Amino acid sequence: MIAYPYSFLNHAIFCLFPNLSQLKTKLEPNLMSNTDKDKFLNPISNFRGDFSPENLAFDANLQEFANRVSLVCALETGGKISPNEAYQQIRDLWEQLASSKKNLLGDDK
Repeated sequence: MIAYPYSFLNHAIFCLFPNLSQLKTKLEPNLMSNTDKDKFLNPISNFRGDFSPENLAFDANLQEFANRVSLVCALETGGKISPNEAYQQIRDLWEQLASSKKNLLGDDK
């Protein structure tokens, strides 16, 4: 008898018996939920600055900007997107962050 890895057998079972897809979470309890994936892919650190609703909102926007730039860089490094596309995406993210700063914190330079 040939010993197949668990993942191969699991995949084969669900391909052959698509109605069993509802049981997948019961058979694989270690799968991450959507909220766990979101927390993993978009980590948020605690705010430690001078508290104001505007500062808190801008801090969240700044963290999201940093995370997205990191993801775009990883995609470009891995060859999934072109350098020009990465540049344009980062430029768009920068413009969104600058707009957020202007709306939340004013034009102070």
